[in-house]
Amino acid sequence: MKSLGGFFEKFEHANAQDFRQRYINTFGFFRNDDKPPLLVKIMEVNDQVQFVDHRGVPFSLRPDRPGNVGFEFLPPKSALHNTREGVAYTERIASRQWSRGVCDRNTKIYLLNEHGWGAGVVNFQTLLDIYSNPITPKESLGLYLSGKREATALSPSFAINKERLYVLAAHVGYVNAVSATKLNVKFINDESLWLIELQDACKKLGLELEVTT
Repeated sequence: MKSLGGFFEKFEHANAQDFRQRYINTFGFFRNDDKPPLLVKIMEVNDQVQFVDHRGVPFSLRPDRPGNVGFEFLPPKSALHNTREGVAYTERIASRQWSRGVCDRNTKIYLLNEHGWGAGVVNFQTLLDIYSNPITPKESLGLYLSGKREATALSPSFAINKERLYVLAAHVGYVNAVSATKLNVKFINDESLWLIELQDACKKLGLELEVTT
């Protein structure tokens, strides 16, 4: 069973209370041996886990199920993502209620367009776009250059729209020109903070980075 980059947790009778505290009302992937992972939301935890998929179909799982049957939860973290719909930014936020899976208590989502960032929603559709149907930075850049999208993430840390360069959601510079082989930017402040990381991101995309002072 190939990991999605999260952590796998079985539902066991001995840890039912901890499971409830950590995962109720959070999103994760139901894993059943080598079957395709299914994005679900944990609705209730008592003598069994009750969860639903994006169509609202209910499921339940009893404790101590043998084999690789359980849930893979993706930890909330701040990162940029290329989706079929555009660029999304997941921002990890502090939560008094300690939830280990992604939920609206520990994650905010923003969407990038030509004007800047707009608010997104932590729901099935957005999370499916981010985690189940992502596209590569290379593919996204091609769509951006052809005018089919307003923004693109160069890496999990850098994104551009038509005018601005972002580190995560922070505006750190301006885009002077971009082509299939070259990116020209101007930083607002000290370029040394981001230059090496941005050069690495550009190199992976076959882009030469030029910095205007």
